Amino acid sequence: MHYDEQRKEEQQAKTTNTIEVNMTTKYHCYDSCNKCSGVNEYTVTDSLDGHMLECKTKCKNCGFTDYWAHGFFESSQNIKSKCKTYSF
Repeated sequence: MHYDEQRKEEQQAKTTNTIEVNMTTKYHCYDSCNKCSGVNEYTVTDSLDGHMLECKTKCKNCGFTDYWAHGFFESSQNIKSKCKTYSF
């Protein structure tokens, strides 16, 4: 293998690694409607040591009901998410 070819492969490997490192998970805000981005009312259904794990939600604006668990809305399986998000 020529030096130039080896260098090109090394650069591609670095680029691939950089892309993987920069990817972040976007969690759904439970108080933001997944259908219209409006404000949700919520009822906690599961918690641990005072931290909410799951809740039922209903939008004050459009009336959409959903279920939020461990950072994600159940409806995301069927619709494009329009809720606010956050990352760590």
